[in-house]
Amino acid sequence: MTNDWTADSNKARQRIGTTLTTRKQLQVDYWGELRRLMWSRNGNVRPRKPLPQYYLTFAIGKTQFGLLANFHVDKNYVSAALMLTGEDNKSHFALLYRDKEEIEKLLGNTLYWDKKPHANYCAVGLSIDNCDLENRDTWPDLLKWQYEKLEDLHRVFAPRIKNLDTSDYIPGETDLDDTEDELG
Repeated sequence: MTNDWTADSNKARQRIGTTLTTRKQLQVDYWGELRRLMWSRNGNVRPRKPLPQYYLTFAIGKTQFGLLANFHVDKNYVSAALMLTGEDNKSHFALLYRDKEEIEKLLGNTLYWDKKPHANYCAVGLSIDNCDLENRDTWPDLLKWQYEKLEDLHRVFAPRIKNLDTSDYIPGETDLDDTEDELG
């Protein structure tokens, strides 16, 4: 880890106009490290300024879609996911879910597919649970994993979402319309 945490923390404090709690400081520090990793690797996912919150979002090239990274100290997990928002999020989700097997094969991972039936968004992603996120010694491996998964999700989903057309969605085509249990 570098000593640039202080600079990122000071900028975050100035943006929100307050002293950061220990938890918020940890978040800013973690996101600062992810940002530095992203700049050094120069991948497709563009770095964001570190913020005192448990998540950051990243563009993927189409409105109503984005990548999401979580650093959730209270729930002890980190994640990388594709977020689907907007009024067509459920139909977009179903269209992607049709290709679940192929998508997971391309990623080399089993994903969680969370339709969020009572929310105005859906998520598809991966997580590492039971992390000791307050232990900064664990961060290098978590940051590397999160960065690589965000890049993988971008690689696989960006071309797919560009071609999504809700007129291709047929209600009832998948079991997603009838069940929530197998997802997330």
